Amino acid sequence: MKKLFKPKGIDLLDVRDQALRHQVKEWSIKSWGKFNGFEVFTWLNPSREKLIATLDSMPFPIIWVSTDDVFQDQCREEQNTFPNVQHVFIVSTRYSIENHFGETKKLGSFFEVFFIPELMANKGIVVVTAKGKNGEQLIHDFTLSLTHSCE
Repeated sequence: MKKLFKPKGIDLLDVRDQALRHQVKEWSIKSWGKFNGFEVFTWLNPSREKLIATLDSMPFPIIWVSTDDVFQDQCREEQNTFPNVQHVFIVSTRYSIENHFGETKKLGSFFEVFFIPELMANKGIVVVTAKGKNGEQLIHDFTLSLTHSCE
């Protein structure tokens, strides 16, 4: 006699719901609180429109630290201006950066922004953006540096 095994059912709606919650958790803007007087935010894989709206809506001076690929995505149309962005710092992943937006400066890592003397006199918001697997690792390293520095 053949035994029939009843496969365990997978509720596709539950799987989809979990995937969406994971995506929102991992890919939305995250606040890390204050560090050296700056409100610090990270954002992995920001959508172009949401990032533009966020940079336009933040009320305090913004220091935008980004990987070159996210920066290139934002600057592909020359009409974008970000009045609240005071400084732009780029961590290079593969592109060469031209000065599209005022003066951009290169950094070796996201955390280096906290060691720039001229920024220490001014306080405001630091927004760190990156995308992809490489960006995920860079943001992970950055947040580890933040948490270790606060201990």
